[in-house]
Amino acid sequence: MTKGIIDRQLSIKLHQDILPLLVITAFIVHASISIKFAFMRWRIWNNLTKIGLIIVSLFAYLLFLYAGLFYQPGIPKAVNTNNFEPNNDQQAQKTFTVSELSEYNGKDGNPAYVAVDGIIYDLTNVFIDGEHFGHFAGQDLTSDFFTKHMKSQITKYPTVGLLK
Repeated sequence: MTKGIIDRQLSIKLHQDILPLLVITAFIVHASISIKFAFMRWRIWNNLTKIGLIIVSLFAYLLFLYAGLFYQPGIPKAVNTNNFEPNNDQQAQKTFTVSELSEYNGKDGNPAYVAVDGIIYDLTNVFIDGEHFGHFAGQDLTSDFFTKHMKSQITKYPTVGLLK
């Protein structure tokens, strides 16, 4: 991902923590300046509109800041069952149901398994605390996977079973 330029964890932290602040700030400043010029063009730029623009801009900034940094969508609770060890032997694999797969959600020490095209892969090294760019481990991610990746990108990971 970073091609060895910086540490992967640092890259993820910068991307998730710093970049949203920069984007939010740039957006609010750009929108505020555009609104100011529109009000000036319409000849309604006065003390009342200045105060109103400041209040609306500050409210929007705080709302976006909250949504970007603190809001967490509901995440399913982890089921802590570690009764299955990954089997890298491609011939003898376990068959998982959807509910069994959901137990391997990458949280609380559980491995992170996902199903793509009916094959279950161990992506513990890819999913951080059970999440990878808004996707959660323990699910069939076939359609989501193919919107961003090619099949050859997942086949390099160990398979642990098949999805019923």
